[in-house]
Amino acid sequence: MPTEDNPDPNNDGSEYPGPYYTNGGDFTTEDGLDYIGYYHVHEDSAGVVNYMKGEYHVDEAHDSLRPLMTKISVPIGSVSEYNTTSYSEDKIYLLERYISIDGSRMSPSDANAILAEVAAGYTGTLTEDIPNISDLYPGSLELVEDPFGTGQIVGLSGQLGVRCGLEFSLIVNGVKKVVTSVELDMLDTKINDIQPYDNNSRLLLCLVNMLKEDRMFELVTNYVFPINKILSSIAIYTDMSFISSIGEVCSAPGTALGPAATLSTKPGVNVTVQTDSDGYIESIETSANEGWAPPVTRMAVAGALKTTPMGMFVQEWDMWDKTTMRLTKSTLKRKFKRYYYDREFEVKGTQGPKVGDLMLKKLKGSLKPVPGQKLLPRWQRKRLRSNPFDEDGNLCDDK
Repeated sequence: MPTEDNPDPNNDGSEYPGPYYTNGGDFTTEDGLDYIGYYHVHEDSAGVVNYMKGEYHVDEAHDSLRPLMTKISVPIGSVSEYNTTSYSEDKIYLLERYISIDGSRMSPSDANAILAEVAAGYTGTLTEDIPNISDLYPGSLELVEDPFGTGQIVGLSGQLGVRCGLEFSLIVNGVKKVVTSVELDMLDTKINDIQPYDNNSRLLLCLVNMLKEDRMFELVTNYVFPINKILSSIAIYTDMSFISSIGEVCSAPGTALGPAATLSTKPGVNVTVQTDSDGYIESIETSANEGWAPPVTRMAVAGALKTTPMGMFVQEWDMWDKTTMRLTKSTLKRKFKRYYYDREFEVKGTQGPKVGDLMLKKLKGSLKPVPGQKLLPRWQRKRLRSNPFDEDGNLCDDK
């Protein structure tokens, strides 16, 4: 479709906003008919792009055109074709797009080649005699008749033999394990005019939205490995695993500090920078020795540091109890509590008193003295009731 960013999609010298010409297969009229002829692009006051009949835009009323879904590009990205991606153990998820022909999944390229070979057998045939996809690949489609027994066909049930789909898989030890897949019937057109299943298409966007609502996909992305909780997961890992691992693996004594310690023996990463005569960096080489400095060395450095004025206020690693947020926890709770109590718990638009008001009223009533209680003798006070009842247990009339 011509746009302001792509004014000449057919490379025929046309200029935005027109006029353009279509030989069909690009637009439909409001009646659903294929449109052939001149059209132009008009952008209304709200910035909405409309495709309309005619070479140029006029103030008089004229019909709008509806672009076919296959002609609309949606910049959502690309998805690899079926069985064309090499697996990598550092990436556990795999998403592939495929076309299924009579239940056999294959890449869109292979499927298009098969369908094109079938369509080639109808070369030279009149358009009305070329079969539809459903004529050659009916799948499980069945005609649905009028339930009143008239024999009239009112619809179809089942699935077409050619379907477009997305497959979501996990990579476990280098092997693909299919988790779930979603599919849509291909548009039932002539066999020589099949609907393309490309990247950045409305069809791909529709399948992505279907996958997001799939229960197995939600189970994986919301519970098995919740994407929306990845930050919390990393924080928990850092607190419970990474911090505890510091200082766990140590180098041999004397390799980190002392006369025998060299760059090749010290634990940690070593960086060697090579420069030329002008001081420009020519190369950078890194090497590493696994582990941390041994506890004896760490304590010796900490003891020497304590003798300096600045070292008196340093808490060394081995003396820390590994308790995080000791001083900030109470402050964070206090700040959060204010926002917690500022929330509105009542439902908007409800009628009647609030539950809290009723409880407060009941509490106030229990604290008030009973009227006339002091006027009664002590032996009659136990006969006082909040609601007077008669001898049959019925509430007395308010007189």
